[in-house]
Amino acid sequence: MISFLQLVFATGLLLSSTFSAVQNSDSGTVVPELPGSPVISGNDTLFLIYTNAGLLNPQQRAEAISNRIKSTALETDVPPDSIIINEYEGIFEITAGETILMQVTPKDAFVTGTEARFIAEHSLAKIRAAVANRRTEYASETVLINSLYTFGALILLTGFIWLLLRIFTLLIHKIEDWKTEKIRSVEYKGVEFFSPQNLNALLASAARLLLITILAGSVYYTLVYIVTLWPATRGLNLIPYIAGIFQFLLYSLFLFLIIRGLKVFRGAVQEKVQAMQGTIIRPVTLRGIQVISEERLMGMTHQAITVLFLSLWVIIIYLYITLIFGLFPFSRGWSSALVSFILSPVLSVWASFTGFLPNLFYIIVIAGAYYYLNRFIGFLFHEIEKGTINFSGFYNEWAKPTYKVVRFLIIVLAVISIFPYLPGSDSPIFQGISVFVGLLLSLGSTSAISNIVAGVVLTYMRPFKLGDRVKIADTMGDVVEKTLLVTRIRTTKNVDITVPNSMVLGNHIINFSTASADPGLILHTTVTIGYDVPWQKVHQLLIDSASSTDQIMKEPKPFVLQTALNDFSVAYELNAYTNNPNAMARIYSALHASIQDKFNEAGVEIMSPIYNAVRDGNQSTIPEDYLPKDYKKPSFNIFKQS
Repeated sequence: MISFLQLVFATGLLLSSTFSAVQNSDSGTVVPELPGSPVISGNDTLFLIYTNAGLLNPQQRAEAISNRIKSTALETDVPPDSIIINEYEGIFEITAGETILMQVTPKDAFVTGTEARFIAEHSLAKIRAAVANRRTEYASETVLINSLYTFGALILLTGFIWLLLRIFTLLIHKIEDWKTEKIRSVEYKGVEFFSPQNLNALLASAARLLLITILAGSVYYTLVYIVTLWPATRGLNLIPYIAGIFQFLLYSLFLFLIIRGLKVFRGAVQEKVQAMQGTIIRPVTLRGIQVISEERLMGMTHQAITVLFLSLWVIIIYLYITLIFGLFPFSRGWSSALVSFILSPVLSVWASFTGFLPNLFYIIVIAGAYYYLNRFIGFLFHEIEKGTINFSGFYNEWAKPTYKVVRFLIIVLAVISIFPYLPGSDSPIFQGISVFVGLLLSLGSTSAISNIVAGVVLTYMRPFKLGDRVKIADTMGDVVEKTLLVTRIRTTKNVDITVPNSMVLGNHIINFSTASADPGLILHTTVTIGYDVPWQKVHQLLIDSASSTDQIMKEPKPFVLQTALNDFSVAYELNAYTNNPNAMARIYSALHASIQDKFNEAGVEIMSPIYNAVRDGNQSTIPEDYLPKDYKKPSFNIFKQS
């Protein structure tokens, strides 16, 4: 019997649903207030609830209907056929005895676009079937049959496990018997990678792994079968968790075996690498110079192997954790996050690479054009350096430094042309780094740039060339190297002095080799002779001394200049030509020795202003070998004034 409160509640629902229908009809569209909420019996969804009922939203309403259906199923004194539909002023109530299971209102009909009676009849059929099915599942006969099935499944599982263990025990023993008969080592180019013992152990491990996999699968499917037999466990939705646990154990076993296999394989690889020492692994040499010793190369190889296997372990463990998180519903979000940590950068890099491909084509074209332009200009300057091509006013020795300058400009133009096509060239970070590097170069390379500029200026000034004898400031020697930054000079003592080009440009440069070929470099030396020796005789002696000296040119002839009339002597300067300025020191030494010989032979003393004329016994300063055999030491002459 319907109470007064139920009648008022139903009338309110009818009025509210009618008002809502009028509003929706004005708009011309039908939109559910909320997504449908399922009415569930066991593991089955019977139907969906879309509308509110009073203060209950669709989800709360669906849960209340599910609980009433469950309670009705447990009351065995209420037959399923006694569940009926009652209509009152457009509202259809589905009742079981005095219990109202649910109501179907015009609002439900309007939202779904069907008649309320059709919804009520459809829901009634679903409810009757759910109640009958639930009572059948919990009947004594069903429980007995399920118990028999469960016991039979466990008996079959036990027998299968026993048989499987027997078969695989025989198989493993058979594999061990193959160790010395059918299993051979794995070799490549004379290097053994796997011995028969290792292969035997590998096959035995594979057999055990297969045994464990079959056992785990059989236990898993037996448990799944038993869980699906019983309604209580079937409703708990345990199958995903059972599957997750078994997969977790299986993946853990695989991880253990893979890591153990990698460890064994790493040891075998290191042993093989150690055996390659002295045969395949040898010292690395470059142009006869040992760059990396054999021991250092072995250490680098072992470190590389360690890093490689450590990287493999990290990747495998990362994949293992990702798979484990994906096994269970509550942790699948974590698995997706771990996968995204790897896939997102990879996809981003791949997208950047594919987006960069058109620019890469432009870069290749530009780089190729500048490369062949540089090759052509290099060929041109090489021919100029050889003298094949001549330009008026352009010297051959300018070819190489000019090519270096032009090549630098070509490289700069190539970089400027390629820069806009580089990835990230327009980013603020890249621009900031470019400005920072440019600032560092401008502040830290002032002296270097000044030396480069001075080197370019010196190149086109041509103050000297390689092999010239020069004097720069206080440094004299032969030029052995010229670069854009420095000039290297080797002195007569075989000392190499490096002079920055800015210092070379800032000092006076004396080149002794410029005119050495024509007419020749003038070597000059000065002697002081007393007034008692005729100057004509001194001139002749000096010229004879120069003429008898090696590497002194016969033409032009040597000449003598009287450079000073001192208080006690006359200064005579001997000038002689030579075409070998690089031997100046030796020529000067030979010339001085020849002067001494000639003057001694002629009986002329080489007097200096400091030499005192008064001597003990007036003994001549000429060596005894040059004195006449009848020479006698004169006595002192003392004159007395009257």
